[in-house]
Amino acid sequence: MTGDKVETAINIGFSAGLLSEDMSIKIFNKTEKEEIIAMQNEVLQTLEDEQDEGSGDEVIKQKKALIVAGEVLTKISDSIELKESFMKITDKMDVVIACRVTPK
Repeated sequence: MTGDKVETAINIGFSAGLLSEDMSIKIFNKTEKEEIIAMQNEVLQTLEDEQDEGSGDEVIKQKKALIVAGEVLTKISDSIELKESFMKITDKMDVVIACRVTPK
């Protein structure tokens, strides 16, 4: 978690070795509830599609990262529906970076 802007947080993630060029990186930065739902649905669908592609040992899963802005976290925390979807998504991520957040 950081108080930095999204772009700065991403740069810090790369510098700290949390993020790499071969990762799939999703950014949650839209603040309207409908937009958040659409972002969450898109990521959940992608995760389901990857799972359906196969679970054999020969399949190497691409690592995944989620970058989420503080304003979005606030909206998510205000809705049980959004919170449940968000938790499903974060459980499947290798890295989650929250930026523009305050200690609260």
